Amino acid sequence: NPIELGSIGDYVWLDDNANGIQDPGEEGIPGVTVTLTYPDGTTETMVTDADGLYLFGGLSAGDYTVVVGDGPEGTVIKTPNQDNISLAQGEDYLAADFGFDPEEIDLSITKTVDTSEAQVGDIVTYTVEVCNDGLYDATGVVVGEQVPENCVCVGHINAYDPEVGEWNVET
Repeated sequence: NPIELGSIGDYVWLDDNANGIQDPGEEGIPGVTVTLTYPDGTTETMVTDADGLYLFGGLSAGDYTVVVGDGPEGTVIKTPNQDNISLAQGEDYLAADFGFDPEEIDLSITKTVDTSEAQVGDIVTYTVEVCNDGLYDATGVVVGEQVPENCVCVGHINAYDPEVGEWNVET
């Protein structure tokens, strides 16, 4: 009798509501690297197809590990990024699924001034505050504010470039 072989695989998807569950209408993600570690420690790598599907076939019974690589830029993994499977002889394990969530960044900018009236020669202080109420760090944020030629920007926390009128906001 030939030994029945099994398979491991399934789906990598965009978890739009970040609940870690494949909901109807949540699309598969193509081109994500998935790595299978065999019982002997060797590995095999593939990428998900156009529908976010992948399948490692021809597998003997044993203990396997599936690890998903990085999702598309601007996403974070919402499910565990690894699945440990004890595959029985002839078993098709099609529950090694991985969900990615779009990083949500919610920036607001508030600009305030310390006075409502200024005379010639008075020092007027503007405060520009950038706030991120999102779930993830915002990186590479640049705030544009052109300071008039007859004014000087002093006491700023982050680097202001008067040539282009921008502050680079660090994380």
